[in-house]
Amino acid sequence: MSHVPLHANRGDNSGAWTWSRALNEAAENHDVIFLWGHNHTLERNEEEETAEQAYYLLLPGEEITVQSWGLNAEAKTVLRKAIPSEALTAVDAEVEEKPEYELITETETLQFVYMNAGYLINGVGSLLIFTDMEEDGAWDRLTVKHYSLGSDEPEEWDLPLRQWNQQR
Repeated sequence: MSHVPLHANRGDNSGAWTWSRALNEAAENHDVIFLWGHNHTLERNEEEETAEQAYYLLLPGEEITVQSWGLNAEAKTVLRKAIPSEALTAVDAEVEEKPEYELITETETLQFVYMNAGYLINGVGSLLIFTDMEEDGAWDRLTVKHYSLGSDEPEEWDLPLRQWNQQR
């Protein structure tokens, strides 16, 4: 669970690329559900709200655009001349002027469930219901109910879960 989402809409989640890769790797053997909030400030008008709602629930196999940060081309050239490449991680300590960074986005295919947990300012929230459909002591179904002040009925999704005691 994270206060900040992974999708690249606001320019404030520079670690998203790293986390999406780590979560995809973990999802190879485990059910992973990533919950996020925070982007309520984007939902100020109908166009922004529609764009943000596209990320309320993404399932394994769907694509997401995530962000990272990198040095711009000019800063890379200056730094390569000034310090060895293996020392680029210590840029701030080695260079008098702080290098400029540019937003980099990458499209990733999700291997995990990516979902908006909600935020109070817009009256949006999600309810997660885990069910043992086979009554064998293991959850095998996740029902998500996504509530909003703007709707009388919640949006609802049913997601299958792997048996936690089974190996892939």
